[in-house]
Amino acid sequence: GEGGSGSAKMAVPEYGDEVAVAITLSIADPPAQLLISNSPHLSE
Repeated sequence: GEGGSGSAKMAVPEYGDEVAVAITLSIADPPAQLLISNSPHLSE
């Protein structure tokens, strides 16, 4: 929803903008379900 990416970026200010953006993209781009499906230990 709205502000989700903003919260992620604000949650990691100590890491710097580049890492914050990378984390934000990784969270915003692929749904959590894909991350779970791609995890072999969770799929088993």
